[in-house]
Amino acid sequence: MRNRPSETERGVAWVNNFPPEDKRAAELLLNSLRVLSDVTFRATLTNLLASLVRELPHPIGIYQVRELPNPDVEGFLPLAHPHAPLPGSEGAVGHIIRDVIGSRPDGTVASSPQTLEDLRRIKARTLVLVDDYSGTGNRVAGYLDAWVRDPTMRSWFSYKLIKFHVVLHAVSVPALRALERSPWVERVHFSEHAVEFSTARWSTDEAAEIRELCTNHGFKKKLALGYQEAEGLWVMQHTVPNNLPMILWQDRHKSNSAWRPFFADRKMSPEQQQELGDYRLETRAEEIAGSLRQPRLSHALTDQPGATTRLLLLVLAAAARGVRDVRRLSLLFSTPLASAEAAQQACIQLGLLDSVGRLTHEGQRELVSARRRAPLSVPTRHLIGRDKPYYPWQLRGVEDI
Repeated sequence: MRNRPSETERGVAWVNNFPPEDKRAAELLLNSLRVLSDVTFRATLTNLLASLVRELPHPIGIYQVRELPNPDVEGFLPLAHPHAPLPGSEGAVGHIIRDVIGSRPDGTVASSPQTLEDLRRIKARTLVLVDDYSGTGNRVAGYLDAWVRDPTMRSWFSYKLIKFHVVLHAVSVPALRALERSPWVERVHFSEHAVEFSTARWSTDEAAEIRELCTNHGFKKKLALGYQEAEGLWVMQHTVPNNLPMILWQDRHKSNSAWRPFFADRKMSPEQQQELGDYRLETRAEEIAGSLRQPRLSHALTDQPGATTRLLLLVLAAAARGVRDVRRLSLLFSTPLASAEAAQQACIQLGLLDSVGRLTHEGQRELVSARRRAPLSVPTRHLIGRDKPYYPWQLRGVEDI
């Protein structure tokens, strides 16, 4: 099992920055981080973007979200100032976009036209704005505003000649709500919910202790809970966002001259990248069942050894409480959308849910049986010439819960 951040050399040193009474909260904060490896990021965002290129109306213009100069600068800002991709987020996203559209972009399908005239020439119908992560939604919204500030773009939009889609690997709940309220955004596509304080599995007292820890020890009060008090817990190997609490990346302390940062210079060291790649805090199935107000099921899952069975039972328990949307399941299970969807589809294939995710009679029977500590009677099939049971493909690769 991968070490928790607090068990690494840097983690131990960072926790020791604090007095004994604060160490418990410091460890909980540190171990609640979600770290995304560059390999997973690149593969997941590439697959998501490529699938959208196949599905969205053509022609498609694809652009990476980036910081723009002062809006008083002349010209159409998103396209008037070509630039070399920067290291970190912009560079990583830029490489993915180039891989998806190819070295010889087909303007009738997907490309990145560099002028309004080129967009007009190809008669683009969809603009896809891509970023790795959004914690507040402000960066994406600001970039989108630069597009619609132009009269031509507003005209195309008002006549429904063009639609904007936002693609992210991860998005926090507040950022998702903000972007979905935008009148310009047709849809936000993402792979997983980004962890932040409000979605961390902390008790009310634990959350209060952690916020107090951040405000008491943060070097700058304005950034104590992260940029714009975003309270982020999401980290990528290629970038450490500034919406993390400042105590995780500050290099000095008001009263501790020997302060040691966890993310020095707001970067992950090579050792941290190796130790923490794709780290997430373990999610206990019985805790999820408890949050669904299923105490008997929670108790039964404690003794259930099968990870797949636990996940299927949680999907059934969620359906019993009216939670059928894949995005809500993903947030509830702290798992990527693809895993939540795979688990739900497996339940549908097994006849435990109907086509829209509602409990069937068989699903209800299995859930009642599980509450009595009976094992889930998952039907198995055998491939011809093989003795091992065959499981539906949707269950393969479903993350352990």
